[in-house]
Amino acid sequence: MNPYYRPLQILVATAVHRVAGPAPRYYRIVLFAAAIGTTFAFGVLALHLFASLPLAVAASVVAAAHPAMIESWIWISGL
Repeated sequence: MNPYYRPLQILVATAVHRVAGPAPRYYRIVLFAAAIGTTFAFGVLALHLFASLPLAVAASVVAAAHPAMIESWIWISGL
């Protein structure tokens, strides 16, 4: 089996292509929505772990701005 087999990635890319065509703008919109969802989920987890809203927001901002996360949100191939 191919170690890079990602069925969800293929499904999302195919769905975006069928709905919006090959324009990069729509792939970036999907990536941006995924980034917002991931950051929000991380913030909720941080809030439950730290029980402090300012600390959870700070952790979410750091996680969202971390270079390891930004690369997968900026490049369309990260979809």
